[in-house]
Amino acid sequence: MTSDHSKLPIPVLILSVFLTLLLFIFLQYMLGDKNRIEITSKPSGASITLDGKVYKTPAIIKLVKGEYELTVHKDGYVPFFKKFQVEKGRDVKMQLVLVNDKVVEPTVFDGNPIINAMPFENDHFSVSWNDDLAHYEVVPKIILNNVDSYFDQISKQWTTYKQYATEGVNWLEQNGANPTKDNVVFWGQEWWPEGQIVSLPN
Repeated sequence: MTSDHSKLPIPVLILSVFLTLLLFIFLQYMLGDKNRIEITSKPSGASITLDGKVYKTPAIIKLVKGEYELTVHKDGYVPFFKKFQVEKGRDVKMQLVLVNDKVVEPTVFDGNPIINAMPFENDHFSVSWNDDLAHYEVVPKIILNNVDSYFDQISKQWTTYKQYATEGVNWLEQNGANPTKDNVVFWGQEWWPEGQIVSLPN
């Protein structure tokens, strides 16, 4: 004789199925909707602290949508800090140039002194000197993804791009350079929106 006690009431079965489905949806959200974050540095082998975990460059990290704080450090170089946003479905690629923490003697290019170290980098821009082409290179540090074209990304972030590029030019002037349209090149300038420019002295 089979005991009725071995059978679960229908409401309990429905609740059990509902909770199982809810757990499945939660796990899919947590594990299935992560974006690819690629971080490289020059020099490589720098320590990355991100989302409570430690990695080494170059690194590919999976993160869900949200805001994060990134710290990159390597012995002999200035630590790099940045807050960034991860959007669902958009991967992020960061290429960092670490700055030597040793003070160096001023170098002179075309009679213009560049104080302290070049390349220089902060949260908004990096500046370096291309000796082969004899020009300064300013890189506005907007967040890039692997989905949209560079033209679309620069167009959407033009206000930020222009602000960071202008800060790079100002840094050059403040440190004794003489930036002009003839000796400054901006990363991404071939993708500037039509009619838009970053102002430079003649």
